[in-house]
Amino acid sequence: MLINLLLRTVERCPDKKFYLFSYEEDKESILLKTLNTYINLPLSQKNRRSINSYYSEGIDIYFTGGPEKFHAGRKMFFDELINTQRVNINYVNYSSETLIGAIEYLSKQNNTGGIFIDYMQLLSKGEGKYNSRQEELKQICIDLKDSAVETGLPIILGAQFNREVTNHLLIHPTKIGEAGDIERIANLIVGLWNNTFDPIGQAGDLTEIDSRNIRQPNTIYAKILKNRDSIANIDGLLDWNGNTGKISNRDRAEF
Repeated sequence: MLINLLLRTVERCPDKKFYLFSYEEDKESILLKTLNTYINLPLSQKNRRSINSYYSEGIDIYFTGGPEKFHAGRKMFFDELINTQRVNINYVNYSSETLIGAIEYLSKQNNTGGIFIDYMQLLSKGEGKYNSRQEELKQICIDLKDSAVETGLPIILGAQFNREVTNHLLIHPTKIGEAGDIERIANLIVGLWNNTFDPIGQAGDLTEIDSRNIRQPNTIYAKILKNRDSIANIDGLLDWNGNTGKISNRDRAEF
């Protein structure tokens, strides 16, 4: 989702530069995933494996129907987004203080449009002692909120729900893993359920999920859990192509 949000935002803001900081995956892995989603074509039965083979072994024989579409998309991706630094992907292990310092530095550069971070539960403070991990994350969230206000830059964070969220109906802002009051501090929270995974729950819950028709193949269920500036508790389905990694609006009137 962060990759899709990044690409869509870059498309809508062609005069801005955007930065993704990953605490989980290395730069090369995210770059190739972003390339795959950017091209958004069925290059083979397993796009990511074919793309990885090209970059690890230098071979392009696994692209179904020939590699021309891949090479054309690859050239456009690097020429328009990476080499121009409109998209900047970084693997980091910064403390939250160092990360915020980097955000403040970037805010003073020309044309910085926003910051994406993957993901909340991997952030940690470099200074101070806290009675619990929840308190530490709460302070990190407050610091990031203050940084967003001071710099004027939107900061978009990925986060995981806790293990209690085993189906669509249990998605709730207070169930973000090690939440630390993030539901009170964040401006906008969107909950997501990948319908590749079967829900687990009481028979009544599963019946309600099916009756609402929110468990469809090749979709992601999304619900606006908090929206300080507009309406919350709106939900709907987004189309999801697992081969390309592309997430797209199914029906703008629906979500």
